[in-house]
Amino acid sequence: MVAHEPHTVVPLSGGPDLSMMRATLAGRADVPPDAPVHVRAFVAWMRDAGDFHGEVASEVAGTVGAARSAVHVAALGFASRAAGRPVLPPDAFSDWLSWLTSRRYFVPGRPRAFEHDCLAMLGVALALRAVDAGEDVLKWLDGLATQSMDSFQRGSWEWSLISAAKLVLGLPLTDDIEPQVVPELRVALTVKGVLNGYVGAGNPAWETIIRLDGLSGDAPRAAVMLAAFEQLISERMSVRLSDIEVEDVSRILKRVPSSLRRWPWEEKAKTTRSLPARWDVENEYHVQDLLWMILAPLFPDLEDEEYLKSLGQKHPRADLAIPSLGLIIEVKFLRPTVSFAVMIGEVSEDTGLYFCKGSPWRQMIVFVWDDSARTEEHHEFCQGVLQLPHVIDAVVVSRPAKMDRNRVKAGSS
Repeated sequence: MVAHEPHTVVPLSGGPDLSMMRATLAGRADVPPDAPVHVRAFVAWMRDAGDFHGEVASEVAGTVGAARSAVHVAALGFASRAAGRPVLPPDAFSDWLSWLTSRRYFVPGRPRAFEHDCLAMLGVALALRAVDAGEDVLKWLDGLATQSMDSFQRGSWEWSLISAAKLVLGLPLTDDIEPQVVPELRVALTVKGVLNGYVGAGNPAWETIIRLDGLSGDAPRAAVMLAAFEQLISERMSVRLSDIEVEDVSRILKRVPSSLRRWPWEEKAKTTRSLPARWDVENEYHVQDLLWMILAPLFPDLEDEEYLKSLGQKHPRADLAIPSLGLIIEVKFLRPTVSFAVMIGEVSEDTGLYFCKGSPWRQMIVFVWDDSARTEEHHEFCQGVLQLPHVIDAVVVSRPAKMDRNRVKAGSS
């Protein structure tokens, strides 16, 4: 189980402008196309940049001879972690690792390269883990990391990256160096599934982020701060009724699955004077009712079944709308007989109707109730629908397993 910060204090009112903070961090995290490949790969991983790992694999596979560098192996590590699998064929990956481990390091009189590239150390550690490298190879990198630490101040950003690499290797500590990962990196690597918790790091991470400590044009560190920023906001958000943003609406909708944990679906009645309660969600109107219940207390101007500007004989109608944000929430109910491809087509048609010339609406969030729980298709659907104009987010919620209609029918027969 991932151990998150239980009581992170995120001051969302009277504090920094969160929209400006996000924009500042995103701007600082931009990397030029000629940046080293491992820097580009790391930032893309931190920012969930989609299918970037294919590009990294192609770039690395095309690098031969004297152009080879440890940063290419590091890039493979970040890309493989993002893809959830090694991004090069086993033979090609093994060839790169053999090349890397056969080189000499810390040679007197020779400039340090990989030895002092702390980001590359972390990437290589992830690469070794991606291919289940043997313990001898893990110990080889652990030894390099320990030696490299002598060149950096304890507790610094560089020290932190090397510490994270040592933790990724998962070897017992054989020296007196205790890995120390700065709070914002601990939060970000927990989000990425590399570390297993950030208890005690939430508040310090937030303080570092709002002060923009240590950025100085460092895109990887800005990307780390951005990932930690989004995590702390999403998990500890207190709704700012006086300063609400569209991003807040997205975060609320993405928390719907957690609220369904207490959704009534009883096998037996809770009391002797009641019947078993089963609040089934059977159509799009029920989903709208669910979202109305969640959003209406927070948005006084929330409207349902809002008629929009007519297009000739066509009178489009939005499911839910928040005029103060120029936001439409389009609700869909996906039955087992309907494909996600059809759903994308419907959303595409909706955007053409809702955002015609002169429309007061600016953005749309798509909310889909997947009654067939086809979770393996959710990511592809979201990636597709986000390419449509004005769609700024997509949320897909699967029908909870406890809401089993077949079991109810079997029990009543």
